[in-house]
Amino acid sequence: MIADIHLNPAAVELGAFFPQPPDVVWRALTEPDLLQQWLLRPTGFTTTVGTHFRFTTPDSSIDEILCQVLAAHPRKQLTYTWTYPRADYPTRWTVDWTAARAFFSRLTGLIPKTGSLRGHCQRYSVGLRRMGGR
Repeated sequence: MIADIHLNPAAVELGAFFPQPPDVVWRALTEPDLLQQWLLRPTGFTTTVGTHFRFTTPDSSIDEILCQVLAAHPRKQLTYTWTYPRADYPTRWTVDWTAARAFFSRLTGLIPKTGSLRGHCQRYSVGLRRMGGR
């Protein structure tokens, strides 16, 4: 189920704008070495729609995040799912990066039944700040 923040009170949406040129943001989103610097290292990632890939989190009890590319348009849009299948309450998010005058990141999902939402949001926010988002 994709969360609709207008219809579901358990849905949450976080966003950030990136003033950097689209080429710079696109590289940070799609090059594994750069992606690892501000978020996590992906395994199996390509910008081909339908690609399944994962992020591993060695310092967490939830040791991997499963993802699937939903949309990819170079320097304009990258959208993928973000799922914690091994969590006590599996969580699914949609991450959407869209460029107009600047890139905008949107993280949309449902509030987990545990108190882990704060941790997910804090890690995402820290990563966004590392990348230069506001």
